[in-house]
Amino acid sequence: MNRFEIAKAAVTPRMAAEQYELSIKQGSMICRPFHDDWTPSMKLNAEAQVELEGRSFRVLGDYLQILRDWKTNCAPQSPEDDIDPRYAEVCHMLERIENMLDILIYGTPKERPRWWPTCRRATGRH
Repeated sequence: MNRFEIAKAAVTPRMAAEQYELSIKQGSMICRPFHDDWTPSMKLNAEAQVELEGRSFRVLGDYLQILRDWKTNCAPQSPEDDIDPRYAEVCHMLERIENMLDILIYGTPKERPRWWPTCRRATGRH
C-alpha cells in the first residue's frame, strides 16, 4: 500500500469533513476547503475525498521539494552574506510542511482535525 492509499483508507469522506469542521449541507455538499466558496459546490463522496487528499498531498509534496531545493541553493555562503528571503522561508516552513505531510499520511483520526486549521493557515485559506 502506498502513502496515498494509507491516507485514503484511514477515514471516510464524511468523517473527514466532520473532523475538519467542514459544514455538510443538504445533499452531502460542502464548500471546497482550498477555495473561497461561499456556497457548497463539492459533493461529499469517495471521489471528493480522494480528490481532496490527493490535492493536499500533491501541493504539500511539491512545496516540500521547493523548500528542500531552496535550503541547498539559497543558503548563505558566509556569516556576512545577506539572508535570501527564500532561505528564510525554508527556516520557517520546512519542518511545518514535513509535519503536515506526516499527519496527512500517518495521522490518526484524532490528530487530523488539529492539522486541518494549520494547513489552511499555511496555504493562505482562512
